[in-house]
Amino acid sequence: MRERFGTKNVTVAHSRFMDLDRAALDAHLVRCFGPDGDRPTGRAGHIVVASQVAEQSLDVDFDLLVTDLCPVDLMLQRMGRLHRHQRGPGQNERPVRVRQPRCLVTGVDWQASPPEPCPGSQRVYRLHTLLRSLAVLGPYLRTSARPLRLPQDISTLVQTAYGLDAVGPAPWSDTMAAAAVEHHTHRARQQARAEVYRLDKVRRPGRPLFGWIDAGVGDADDSRAGRAQVRDSEESLEVLVVQRRADGG
Repeated sequence: MRERFGTKNVTVAHSRFMDLDRAALDAHLVRCFGPDGDRPTGRAGHIVVASQVAEQSLDVDFDLLVTDLCPVDLMLQRMGRLHRHQRGPGQNERPVRVRQPRCLVTGVDWQASPPEPCPGSQRVYRLHTLLRSLAVLGPYLRTSARPLRLPQDISTLVQTAYGLDAVGPAPWSDTMAAAAVEHHTHRARQQARAEVYRLDKVRRPGRPLFGWIDAGVGDADDSRAGRAQVRDSEESLEVLVVQRRADGG
């Protein structure tokens, strides 16, 4: 994108920057795209490529949103960054072609039945959740659909997607049923792993509290066992980069 639109016209934002760099980046985004932001001008415009950090932590406002499919509550959070603030009467301070808020959903094989989310999204969110979200968002994704309204439509969409009733077209039912079984099996495995780290039952009156909050593995320190108490995520590796200077330092 930087080759196509220019280095200064593309910003990347995610959670793995060093703290100081992340704070500076957040400040830059708010300064450019916040309520009183000095929005970039010019023919090239500006593109922000962001991970989930842009969903809810920043008061920023964009003209157009392109996002991979995700659970419906997160999708609505992302849409909340689209035309978040009034930019002149009738949004006339925005470019003409983006004065109507528009969200483009990608990362899906639309030719499959049911549509198949990309493998990366499935690894993060699981197929069951994505298909149910796609089912409730379907009427809004078709060209002739009514517009999705925020916040009026949020409650109904979220409750339906996370509810127990069947959703989606009939031809999707077999795939969605299999995805539901896989989802519940995965959650059961997560729960079984988490049981090891739960606090013990409250002890009888008169018994000492010593050791009660050890959760079977000790404190939640920065060891592998400690990290497992507070998050269910993949193993990560911290790297320290050291650069040798011309003077040998």
